[in-house]
Amino acid sequence: MENDYLTAMLEEYKAQMGCLPGEDSDIGIRMALLAHQLNRLDERLAQLARQADPELAQGTALDRHAASRGLARKPAQTARGILRFSRSSPAAEDIPLPRGLVCAAAGEAGVRYVTTADAVLPAGALQAEVEAAAEQPGRKGNVPAGQITVLVTAAGYVAEVTNPSPFTGGEEEEGDASLRDRLLESYAGISNGSNAAYYRRLALAEEGVYSAQVIPRPRGVGSVDIVIAGKGAPAVDEVVQRLAQRVQQQREIGVDAQVFAAGPLSSAVTLALRCNPNYKGDEVHQEVKSRLQELFNRLEVGSPLYVAQMIREVMAVPGVENCRFTAPTGDVRPDERSLAVLGEIAIEEDESL
Repeated sequence: MENDYLTAMLEEYKAQMGCLPGEDSDIGIRMALLAHQLNRLDERLAQLARQADPELAQGTALDRHAASRGLARKPAQTARGILRFSRSSPAAEDIPLPRGLVCAAAGEAGVRYVTTADAVLPAGALQAEVEAAAEQPGRKGNVPAGQITVLVTAAGYVAEVTNPSPFTGGEEEEGDASLRDRLLESYAGISNGSNAAYYRRLALAEEGVYSAQVIPRPRGVGSVDIVIAGKGAPAVDEVVQRLAQRVQQQREIGVDAQVFAAGPLSSAVTLALRCNPNYKGDEVHQEVKSRLQELFNRLEVGSPLYVAQMIREVMAVPGVENCRFTAPTGDVRPDERSLAVLGEIAIEEDESL
């Protein structure tokens, strides 16, 4: 482009003056400098044109487009779940488990988790469960059941810790692609303050909401239910209450709008694998569990889970040569108020596959 500008100026100069200026002459140097600046201006104008288009905009420019539609980029979310503290013999007296106890997933780079509530392991009991959250937000905090096994801080006379169910909900700050999808959806589904597109847009703009199902007229004309979920888990009470308050403030007058968390439809997964002997079985199993959790995390309220999807995810893991699922025995089909969530995963080796 820069050479195009310089060539055009040289041709016009020759047409007017009958000769070309020397490259090292004052006129030649000025033309080269001007061509360079015009090229930079072209690049800047092209960038502005891209940022002015919602389908091409990135970063801050995309945030501004989203803001014009009442949308905002969702911040990073912290994975949450339950930690189970236990001991081998019944406690002689109550053992306090104060908020702030730190545990970690196994491995050198294991993510750390912190209890978020005070609890007590009662006298005569062997275990107690406490709510906890990953120390840092992000997807790394999402782990399958049984992965958090390291006591980082002392917890009285407690000997062991584990997570009886997966930690879910951890998410990075919303990226451009996701925000752009929501923005373009807001253009495509014109909301009028009372239709399904309006309430879906309200729901998806709320932090902690990954998917939403809008059910019209559940209680007759003038009523609507909004069923929401996080990633791989139903929405937590705090998110439901926050969205319900927002909906009440912004709903159309006379509309009975209610917000519900999707009911979890837990699916235990049992499968057999034949692994390549050149791969470490434990590492392969861990990657299979992670892939399956990510698959469940992508499901939305009411979305079916196909066995074929699970097979595809497992077979994509390096080291897996074949697999067979014995549970679930068929496709999982939640209703419009439910979300398929991952239950316990059991994996065994089967060289006969």
